[in-house]
Amino acid sequence: MGSHRLIMRLVLRWLVRPLGWLAVGGLVAAVALTLWPAPLFPYEARRGDIVLRSDRPLSAGISAVLADVERRIATSDLPAAGPYRVYLCNETWKLHLFGRTLSAGFGGITDVWLTANIFIRPADIDRNAVIPPPTWRFSLEDRPLSYFIAQEITHVQQVAALGRWRYARTPDWLVEGYADHVAKAGEFDAVANLRMLRDGAGELDPRLGLYRRYQLAVEAALQHGDWLSLVTSPPEEADVLRSLLDAGNDP
Repeated sequence: MGSHRLIMRLVLRWLVRPLGWLAVGGLVAAVALTLWPAPLFPYEARRGDIVLRSDRPLSAGISAVLADVERRIATSDLPAAGPYRVYLCNETWKLHLFGRTLSAGFGGITDVWLTANIFIRPADIDRNAVIPPPTWRFSLEDRPLSYFIAQEITHVQQVAALGRWRYARTPDWLVEGYADHVAKAGEFDAVANLRMLRDGAGELDPRLGLYRRYQLAVEAALQHGDWLSLVTSPPEEADVLRSLLDAGNDP
């Protein structure tokens, strides 16, 4: 009986030890890819501080896309924080991996805590458009691919300007509203959006994936100070919007 137990122990040790090393190796590989995802994105295009890598060949249209990103981020009042490393994930499993989320329904996501790497969902470069999942409900006319890249770059600038701790404590409406303010580069109809807010339109509900309500509040708040000043002593979003509704005017 004792010899059988000894043999069983030896067999289990022989089986478990390689599995343990495989698990450790897998963990090391996952950490390495999080820090250095470039091997999964072999195609590259650069413009200024923007370094875009893709898991599929890049068409000639990428030059116009990156030029438009530069135009948009030039409207930011925040200090530059490049180089901006952008990874175009045409294979959606990479959104799960690098976004560290079960959902791949987002347009873009930034690893603000560790690497400042930006990951963007599948896109049609020649149309300057992301390819939306079936769950998206609203138009992409005012949100081209260059918008999503500029939006995430603004988050990198926000973290660099504030530090991670202050960034984490800043209200969502100020963070996302300003990112949209930059990413839309003035292409925002405040009067129309105020009207939609008054009518309770779904486009003004940030839970549905749009930041129009946040941007509307930020556009009004920016009349009284720059973004860094607003973050230092943030007003309540509800108070800003209430003032707009009471006044009945555009920001």
